[in-house]
Amino acid sequence: KEDRVLRPGVTIAVALGLGYAAPPHGLSAQSPAPRAVADLIPPNGLATRRDSFTVLVQGVELGWIQSSLERTADGYRYQERTRLGQFVEQDTEVTTDERLRTRAITQTGKVQGEETRIGLAVDGGRIRGSAVTPGPGGPRTVEIDTVMTEAALDDNLIQTVLPALPWDTDTTFQLTTFSSGSGESHPVTLTNQGRDVVEIGGRETECYRIRLEGGDQQVTFWVTVSGPRRLMRIVIANSPVEIVRASP
Repeated sequence: KEDRVLRPGVTIAVALGLGYAAPPHGLSAQSPAPRAVADLIPPNGLATRRDSFTVLVQGVELGWIQSSLERTADGYRYQERTRLGQFVEQDTEVTTDERLRTRAITQTGKVQGEETRIGLAVDGGRIRGSAVTPGPGGPRTVEIDTVMTEAALDDNLIQTVLPALPWDTDTTFQLTTFSSGSGESHPVTLTNQGRDVVEIGGRETECYRIRLEGGDQQVTFWVTVSGPRRLMRIVIANSPVEIVRASP
């Protein structure tokens, strides 16, 4: 679905016309009843961070993604910048409370020359605003006014949360995610499928291989086994896109 919210990997797939559907938000741990992500993360597990990734298409560098998570007086602020050649430029900001519940989402940018933007805010348990996202027939505007559940996690935060979850062999988490590009919530599953050695810049690092399922395509993430845990690599199934950490 090409009109979904743009995120690392999703941005690239949209720009290249790969038809990727953004995964959903919200979290539950091995239980049909969704739980807030804050209940899953160990104390002090979520660290402020700055990450930089290189985007490759069939092994050729196309652009970069830079992101940061910082503490605010009463919550968190996540910021992300994506630049993919002449295809995509995008800036995203998500603010949350202490329990990672969304307060506001803003996104501005261009996809293949077409302007895109998202502006949403939560008030009284509802999230309201609008999203202009790319689609096969040109930009599409969606007016959003829907319930934002306690367990919902904005999908822009999935990759930031991944290293903080208590991964172990065969661990599975059921998630409910919220897509700010469509105003919809969806269930997804994150499964630890084992360990791989990932080589970046000539340096080998042992990582958990984590599969995300629930969208139109699967996404696989590699997160370091040793702490402090870091996201090292992202691969979108059935696409030429690979995202790797800029420095090991």
